[in-house]
Amino acid sequence: MKMKFLRLIALVLTAAVLLSGCGMVDFGEYFGAVRSLVDGNAIVPYESMTYERPDMTRFRQTLDTACEAAKGDDVSAILDGVYDFYDAYDWFSTYYALADIHYCADLTDTYWEDEYNYCTQNAATVDAGLQELYRALAQSPAREELEQEEYFGEGFFDSYEDEESVWDETFTAMLEEEARLQTRYYELSAQAADYQDDTQGYYDDCADGMASLLAELIAVRQEIAEYCGYSDYPQFAEDFYFYRDYTAAEEEQLLEDIRRELVPLYRELDAGAWEATGEYASERETLNYLATAAEGMGGTVKEAHDLMKTAKLYDTGYGENKYNSSFEQYLTSYQEPFIFMNATLTAYDKLVLAHEFGHFCNDYASYGSAAGVDVSEFFSTGMEYLSLCYGGEDLTRAKMADSLGNYVEQGAYASFERQMYSLTGDALSAEGLYALYEQVALDFGFDSVGYDRREFVDVTHFYTNPMYVFSYVVSNDAAMQLYQLEQEQRGAGLELYEQNLTTEESYFLAFLMLFALCMPALAAESEAQEAAETLYELGLFKGTGTDAAGKPVFDLGRAPTRAEAVTMLVRLLGKEEDARSGSWEIPFTDVANWAKPYVGYAYANGLTTGVSETRFGGSQTVTAAQFLTFTLRALGYESGKDFSWDTAWTLTDTLGITNGQYHAKTNGSFLRADAAMVSCLALGANGKTGKTLYEMIFGVKMPQTLAETVDKLAGRTPKRDTSRAAAGYGKYLDTLRLPDLLGKPQYSQAEIRRMLDYSLDELRDAICTVPDMIQYIVESGYGVDPKWENDIHFEHGGYTWSVNKSAQGALLSSCPSCGAISNLTRYILQDDYDEEGYVIWDTYDQTTNSANGGHVFNYYRIGNKFVTFDYRSVEEGSIRAGSTRCWVVDDLSGIKDKVLREQSPEYTMHTIFIDRDPQRDHVAIGWGHNGKSCTFVDARNRDWIVLLYQDEAWQRSCPSFEYHPFFEEAEQISETDYPSYVFDGSSLQDAERLQYDAFVPQSYELVLCWDGGDVPPGWGFGVVRDGNAAAVYWNKQRLTNFTFTVQDPANCTVTKDANGILTFTNVKADTVLTITGPGGSAEFVIVTK
Repeated sequence: MKMKFLRLIALVLTAAVLLSGCGMVDFGEYFGAVRSLVDGNAIVPYESMTYERPDMTRFRQTLDTACEAAKGDDVSAILDGVYDFYDAYDWFSTYYALADIHYCADLTDTYWEDEYNYCTQNAATVDAGLQELYRALAQSPAREELEQEEYFGEGFFDSYEDEESVWDETFTAMLEEEARLQTRYYELSAQAADYQDDTQGYYDDCADGMASLLAELIAVRQEIAEYCGYSDYPQFAEDFYFYRDYTAAEEEQLLEDIRRELVPLYRELDAGAWEATGEYASERETLNYLATAAEGMGGTVKEAHDLMKTAKLYDTGYGENKYNSSFEQYLTSYQEPFIFMNATLTAYDKLVLAHEFGHFCNDYASYGSAAGVDVSEFFSTGMEYLSLCYGGEDLTRAKMADSLGNYVEQGAYASFERQMYSLTGDALSAEGLYALYEQVALDFGFDSVGYDRREFVDVTHFYTNPMYVFSYVVSNDAAMQLYQLEQEQRGAGLELYEQNLTTEESYFLAFLMLFALCMPALAAESEAQEAAETLYELGLFKGTGTDAAGKPVFDLGRAPTRAEAVTMLVRLLGKEEDARSGSWEIPFTDVANWAKPYVGYAYANGLTTGVSETRFGGSQTVTAAQFLTFTLRALGYESGKDFSWDTAWTLTDTLGITNGQYHAKTNGSFLRADAAMVSCLALGANGKTGKTLYEMIFGVKMPQTLAETVDKLAGRTPKRDTSRAAAGYGKYLDTLRLPDLLGKPQYSQAEIRRMLDYSLDELRDAICTVPDMIQYIVESGYGVDPKWENDIHFEHGGYTWSVNKSAQGALLSSCPSCGAISNLTRYILQDDYDEEGYVIWDTYDQTTNSANGGHVFNYYRIGNKFVTFDYRSVEEGSIRAGSTRCWVVDDLSGIKDKVLREQSPEYTMHTIFIDRDPQRDHVAIGWGHNGKSCTFVDARNRDWIVLLYQDEAWQRSCPSFEYHPFFEEAEQISETDYPSYVFDGSSLQDAERLQYDAFVPQSYELVLCWDGGDVPPGWGFGVVRDGNAAAVYWNKQRLTNFTFTVQDPANCTVTKDANGILTFTNVKADTVLTITGPGGSAEFVIVTK
């Protein structure tokens, strides 16, 4: 079978799918050139996104204003109008997507049905408005300037020159009629929920209506094509929507190859090949499969998954009234993708989720500006294949069977779809469609697997995305090549996938470092010299020669040229020998002989272009705006989205790379000294992903000595002067006897109280000292009335892991646990001291010889001193001056010595460590396994954790403790594996309710849900402790109408709330719990030991 698959690859004519130039041109490509995206790209959780019915009157007014501005020659005014229109356009798109998602979540919800219908009916008007604006801009006196590269680009308006457009009222009305019929499709689709497992009954009762609706859509679409001058709709759709660069004849040839080469294999395929995907899989298992795959892939894929999980940008559970399909939507105005899926609760969901997550990654990396349908499906199908390599489960055989089915079944659908648009007269009817589908089904071997001539009514794309299904065929071929590459060399396919997601970023990183090597009259000479020397020592700058003493000469008083820049780029990439030994053809006539190898290499490898088709412009100098733009692109920011290239200094000022010295008047006075300073300071600047440029280049954190050099060159006073106390501060601070090293309170009690409604980031901006942090905790009553009280323990990979509420989760829940308040205070005081981190210990009881807990608190480094503070001493409405653990020591070993003095026979230290990572909450700790305690961390955190003390002898000898190396290589975990309630204000009851709502038992009998699993009748569950809870299920539905008895109430008190949740208190000894529900009674054993 494998050889047959590889033979087909040679037949497919779509290798260009792997190239970014293939496919439909998305308006987002052009939007990105002329507008800024949401400031800061703040993450917005899906649950916080709001919907408003689009105001079409206001939309029309915005369009009219923009068109009116286009009649003048004031480019600034024109762009203001364009920005406003794009904003209105984007919000319409966003609201439309939200309405779609909500409606699909419950097809019986009439409110969302009405909102979705409203948006659908107005979508054509909105798109027509975009065309109208472009036609107005094409006629504008300012068109020549608007078509400059920094705006729309040369020739953008060529296709809009004709004032008479197909987008007239008649055409718009046709599109609206098509939209009305598509809305009708969703209404009819809702009928499926009434039939559940009765497919035959569904077809008998509903197929005729669905097929007749498709016939109506075909007729309307044929009218649309004819109105636009096409003889058939498929060709119109190819040209109008897809811009595919292969012909209908080539499509048909591929379909013929499938019929000839693959249908025979399809007929022989053993149904057992799909067996693995038919096994039961809960929503959690499906999500964990994707999390494991994303963690293994890392890079942009992991970043996208982190966003998906953090903002809960998915609805992947099963719902009886949900739309029975899956899709990904891009929420333009929030710049966040969203995944919708109605789960089958089988392992096949894992591949479906991986598919939609591929779309998610594509939109995440491109800000919704995907290159086209075929390319988009390459990313989705490619993610399915890559998940096989990184998902930790063997679904390969099933996926290969699915791939064969994809070729044949989607090929059949594509063939059927192209032919159905040729039906006319009486043949264009439900019966005519049945007859055509039966003919195609037989041609593609469906008789070998069983089919119904009416089953095409289940193919959503025929109704909502015409001519789309062929993309599944071509993308599958390209994705299989990706998989083959990954199989031949681990990481090679993933690298290609990532490159296509982030190609532009990688090129711009190279460009920045090329300029960083060619080092400028605004920077002070001594500082610029030190910056150049710093870069030289890092291997990032060679200089222009050496002096008599053999020291490098940097020629800082001269402006860098483009030719020098390219030369330095090639050297940086280690390709000088390749460049000099190669034979290059370049179209430029103005390149000096010495520069030709470098320019040739860079041009051939897509690293540079000319200033025109025949001129490279090698002697031209680089402006400040250009250089800063390269710098920002290297950091992952995008011009036209995150900043405007011609005023790039606004963002570099914000990032601390520059400090107001660059503006329009100084733009042209940019020397090598300036480039040296900018490049050196950029090493420590945070990129869009949160990593510094230094980390991007070298893969590790910047050394402290280099960070201090960068701070000094920047002229920063790293910390505020906190040596004087503000008047009116809380006098309780004096009782704590805080060392002066921590600074003085900068706010009065009254000022702190005005911060009680601040967001987490607002608190971070305002509070900069430990004393003020303490004041906030006291004045806010933090921990007095918490929504969540304790640490968070959860299962992953067979182990129990211990974490705490995140900084955000702690603030929202007022969680008083030591880890939660440590996460909160670390985040708020981040970068206010030279270093911030966590002290963590675990203890055991010598009397019982068993582990009994641990503790987390904070430390700060100020110069060469370390100061600790335990915020548990000031929360929950009380000040405990004797429990602050406020120690001043010279080094980390001093912290260890202080901690060891805290121990007692009841609390004896077996592990003490320091978590120094300044960018995250405290590390997850492996806490338990197989009923035993343990203590370890994921070894990938080794660089940021210092193990101060470990009583390995006790850990190995204790019967109730499972010894692990502290840095465990075998067990891995990341934040994407944490429960969602770690990151929000959920209470324990909220978390349990979420768990119970999402839980689907494997059995139809009366069972309990305990700790994420089902407990069958007659089984015990536990260990049960005070405050634990469980839920009752029968017939796979959660029950609320049941009764219960406890055999010995003295051993355990059980209560039931209105939601049917059982809570256990006063737990003392094992006893029997009897549940009586609709299906009878069942006994369960409450296990307490």
